[in-house]
Amino acid sequence: MKGMPVRSDTDGKVDRASYFGEILDSIPDLVVRLDLDYTIEWANKAVLGMDTEAIGKKCFEVFQSSELGCLNCPCVR
Repeated sequence: MKGMPVRSDTDGKVDRASYFGEILDSIPDLVVRLDLDYTIEWANKAVLGMDTEAIGKKCFEVFQSSELGCLNCPCVR
């Protein structure tokens, strides 16, 4: 990608996890990866700007400030 710094290891291979992590961190929208129990496993900088301790919490605890799941949750659909 033009203009994006790409990290590589000593063999010149691109570190894909870092590369995509940098892209997702640059998105101003809230981006998370959830496990099957709705626990946040990864969050971009926009989410961590809202809650620096979001990783390890349930998504509804971060986004709804609730201990209960969201009504009509888009992740369940």
